[in-house]
Amino acid sequence: MKCFFDGSSTVGVDGHSWLTLAGYVAGDSFWDDFARGWKSEVLEESLPAAPYLHMADLVAGKDPYAGWELERRNRLVIDANLYLQSLPKKAFCALVCSVDVTARSKLVEQGSKIRTGA
Repeated sequence: MKCFFDGSSTVGVDGHSWLTLAGYVAGDSFWDDFARGWKSEVLEESLPAAPYLHMADLVAGKDPYAGWELERRNRLVIDANLYLQSLPKKAFCALVCSVDVTARSKLVEQGSKIRTGA
């Protein structure tokens, strides 16, 4: 099994700090086919080809997306979305987990026993 994850942190409207982890999980054979399709149907559709897709860089127009017009950046997102929608839904599983870090810290301060390891 291979898993690919990305994380982010933000402050919510309530002032709490949040940590989010999202990813996809699938068997090894799925990822081989996925990688080929992702490259040909997403990355290489935007010529010159995008080396990878990272939303924070893409939205900001930085690193490999520096100088890209908004339309080209939007097209990359649309191509990625269309490709993901074309995949057999039973072949992979998406997951998202968000943790209210502020609330967790308050619970620990109040003496709650929160496991930190296996």
